[in-house]
Amino acid sequence: SRSMLGVPLSWSSPTAWMTSFGVIFALVIAVTKDLPDVEGDREGNVETFATRFGVARVSLAAALASLLTMLSRSPGRTGLHAGHSSG
Repeated sequence: SRSMLGVPLSWSSPTAWMTSFGVIFALVIAVTKDLPDVEGDREGNVETFATRFGVARVSLAAALASLLTMLSRSPGRTGLHAGHSSG
């Protein structure tokens, strides 16, 4: 591992972007999975983002978070586009 070799940890820009994207995508999934059952959650007094803020607001926030994450770094800027070879 890097620590055993004495090599400092450094993330490349594509790795940092992919990690951030994955984390945000997972959060969006976690928040939106409760949307279909919002009525049942209300009846059972289960507090979720959807019961607290409403389905429309949660849906909009999730869509914006996903869109902004995707637009934050275009694949062409990371070198991950089709046909790219690193060496």
